[in-house]
Amino acid sequence: MIYIVFWTIATIPLMSPACRDEDMNVGYYSVDIPGYEEADYLNMLSSSNEEMQYNAICELTMSSDYDKVLMTDSLKGTAKYDSALMVYKKIVPFMQSQNSWVSSAAIRFISTFEYNRQEFLDFVLKNNNPYLNVQLEIIMDIIDDTTKNQGFLSQKISFLQQQPSWLLQNGSYLLMGVKDSISTVQLIHAYSDSNEEYKKLLILEVLKQHMTDTVFLFLANEWATTKNERIKKIIFQSFFHYKFSEVNSVGYIF
Repeated sequence: MIYIVFWTIATIPLMSPACRDEDMNVGYYSVDIPGYEEADYLNMLSSSNEEMQYNAICELTMSSDYDKVLMTDSLKGTAKYDSALMVYKKIVPFMQSQNSWVSSAAIRFISTFEYNRQEFLDFVLKNNNPYLNVQLEIIMDIIDDTTKNQGFLSQKISFLQQQPSWLLQNGSYLLMGVKDSISTVQLIHAYSDSNEEYKKLLILEVLKQHMTDTVFLFLANEWATTKNERIKKIIFQSFFHYKFSEVNSVGYIF
């Protein structure tokens, strides 16, 4: 008989953090079964119980060398390479699961791979699964990637902005900041039309990443006229970021 013990602190259960990351907005827990190995969790993927599928994906996430193996040409044709490829191929279809926990866990698993990276990015950018945790996982997994299809990225931002979720609407600003180009004029209008401080701060962060003469003049005027000290501070940091970027680009120090 297997006993799974959960220790509690202030009545909050602590479970295996295999699918949880402190740097992610999406945090999941799973049950680490004593004595279970990779083959056992792979068998668990075949279960019709979606919670077991989710659990297996989370536990397999802990085996972090799959991508390293697949990206090593000298291992092609070996049993180790074939095994890693088999695991990858087994998880990929679960990204399209109608169960949001299974889907987001699979997306997070595949997001750790450089293998077939562009296919993954195209898939998640076109993924319009409406579940909150799936879209949050996608945002966090692609935000720092520089190889995104800009057309698909624009569609993803529009999709997020149309969702009823506060998190997804405002999470869209995180993707705007890493987009190659945006309509700064529209953002400036959105800033001026908003009465919410948090939205203004999010927009300022995007404008900082897309500094133009128009944006610079707008920020200078806003810094001179606003009475909001937090906004003043963010704008000042934007000026410093802009000047520092110029220094790096021309190679001199002022």
